[in-house]
Amino acid sequence: MTLMETAQLLGNFGEFFGAIAVVATLTYLAVQVRHSAEASRLDGQARVLEMANQALTLRTTPAASRVWLTGLAAPDELTPEEKNSFYNMLLIQVNAVQITQLNKESSPFLQDLEVRGFSGLAKYPGFRRWYESNRDYLGPVVTREIDEALREVARD
Repeated sequence: MTLMETAQLLGNFGEFFGAIAVVATLTYLAVQVRHSAEASRLDGQARVLEMANQALTLRTTPAASRVWLTGLAAPDELTPEEKNSFYNMLLIQVNAVQITQLNKESSPFLQDLEVRGFSGLAKYPGFRRWYESNRDYLGPVVTREIDEALREVARD
């Protein structure tokens, strides 16, 4: 075997092992992308659940439940301090829905997530009064959803 043939043979081996290395690298990257996508999906779902749980935990004591329920039905019966607590509870609830909606829009993994929205709250006078005075401070997505929920309540 000549020096030229040996060099050619070594070159062929190099190309062969290089091709194997490229295939192995692409396979590894594909697996990593899949794991990253799964982690992103789980992180998005965890953030959505965390916001929902935070909104719910505010009303777990009897006193907070009373403020919440009274504020929804008859906000004028609340003391100024209770009314402040009620309005803050509503703000946290609205922010939780808004953050959930933003996560849903930004993550393809959360597209099928159903956001309950505001149809349940829109029927209460306390929520409607709060919304009238805070509408300008909310994002356009939430404002649009609340307006739609209020129209549905008005039709019923």
